[in-house]
Amino acid sequence: LTLLKEENRRLQEDNLSGQSLATRSAHHGAEVEKLSSDRTELSAMLVQQQERDIALRKKLEEKRLLQRRLENERSEKQALLDTLRNTHQELTRSLDNFSLNPSEAHGEGDGAVAKKSG
Repeated sequence: LTLLKEENRRLQEDNLSGQSLATRSAHHGAEVEKLSSDRTELSAMLVQQQERDIALRKKLEEKRLLQRRLENERSEKQALLDTLRNTHQELTRSLDNFSLNPSEAHGEGDGAVAKKSG
């Protein structure tokens, strides 16, 4: 009878231990399922973030190309403006010289036209 009681007690302990293991296993299973779901969600978010990153990099490169093109155009226009300023200054000096010395301007052949006297 004592042996049966002892065996019964061990079986109950094993049963409780088994139930405890089953409960822990179920909790672990639920945790694994939750982590797997979180991982799937995070992976989807990562893919979306990578797609946005690619799109932003593409826009940034387009903006950089546009900026370079605008800088080139500005440089070309600035060179033209400098040329026009220089030409204007030369023409102004020539006109001033012509106004001061109209007789000398005729013989120089620089394209200056003498004023007609009225």
